[in-house]
Amino acid sequence: MRQCGLITDCRLDNAHAALTTGAMNIQEASALAGYNSPANFSTAFKRRFGVAPRSVLRTNRGG
Repeated sequence: MRQCGLITDCRLDNAHAALTTGAMNIQEASALAGYNSPANFSTAFKRRFGVAPRSVLRTNRGG
């Protein structure tokens, strides 16, 4: 794997953790991961984890 792929995965892992704990909303997690667009973040997040960030956030919040 290329270095940029490792960095992206690490950033997405951090964003996943923030969404799981409820520390951030999707837009904030998107910025944390280095994405200017929440839509692009959602696409990358779903590719990495197999679920949309909204699903992780909703599951954590009990919705």
